Amino acid sequence: MSDATAVLDEAIARAPEPWLGARARVEREFVRLEVETSIGTDPARRVADEVLPVLERADDARGQCRAWCLRAQVAWIAGHVAQADDAWGEASECAERAGDERELFAIRGWQATAAVFGPMHADEGIRRCERLRVLVGTSPVAAAWVANALAPLHAMRGEFETADRLVEEANATIHQFRSLSASVSHMEAMVRMHAGQPALAERALRSDVEALRSMSEGGLLATSTAMLAQALYAQGRHQEAQEWSAVAASAGAPDDILTQVIWRGVKAKILAHDGRAEAAEALAREAVELVHATDLLLWRGDAMLDLAEVLRLSSGMFQEAARGALSEYERKGNAVGSARARALISH
Repeated sequence: MSDATAVLDEAIARAPEPWLGARARVEREFVRLEVETSIGTDPARRVADEVLPVLERADDARGQCRAWCLRAQVAWIAGHVAQADDAWGEASECAERAGDERELFAIRGWQATAAVFGPMHADEGIRRCERLRVLVGTSPVAAAWVANALAPLHAMRGEFETADRLVEEANATIHQFRSLSASVSHMEAMVRMHAGQPALAERALRSDVEALRSMSEGGLLATSTAMLAQALYAQGRHQEAQEWSAVAASAGAPDDILTQVIWRGVKAKILAHDGRAEAAEALAREAVELVHATDLLLWRGDAMLDLAEVLRLSSGMFQEAARGALSEYERKGNAVGSARARALISH
């Protein structure tokens, strides 16, 4: 990553044409989002806004594609998935104009991922991903990326055999081609957590945490460690979960909403188990407030359910929070999450 930064800085400084410098600035921001997480996303947003007119005047379709992808990434990090999805739609049109099939397939992988994380109902998400599988059929890696996204969508509906088959299909291709972009095991971990198999989620996440640590992949690493803490907590291993949530808290960018919400939920529940009710509730409510401004419906539900668990362990007044979780899960079409929320409500 440090080598990439140096090369891009040199490219920006020596670009003979404004549109070439604009392209290099975009790629520099993609690197910055991973390795300089403390800076946040504002610089990347400004660069995307500044370079798009330059690239449009130069009729540089591929450059425009990358700038729209940067806009999408900024929105994604902030938890505005529908906005990111719209930007990837613009990027895909630019990629088609440029005849850049590789970039187009990557964008379609992100569009599949958006169907999982965003406000799209699980049923519609499955239909979208099935359409995308056809469109990327000539690329094994892109097809694996889409299969990876399909798996948690089926898991949300309780269709675990189908989800397992999709995970195995995706992993076989990922390992064959050694594709890091698709190998980060967030999707597989989501499948395992929905299936009540946190030990399997832990195994997948630990493998990727080690790989990402060796490359200083800041953003992905922070989210992976937060999800690892979640899997450890689900196994009752609170001390380890606390340690990994602290890693996520220190590594996550302030506006990396997903990471910030997950580690807060884990730590809040640990504090509640330790009898620190006031601190636990405050942290859980922070998570709810952070995610409420996003369209990350799954994590809006999870944050409300974490708050409900915290309140159940302290004041006992958890029904309203559990009903809030149920509402979010139902909007997403997450039958498994809805069943967990109903079970807590009837507790």
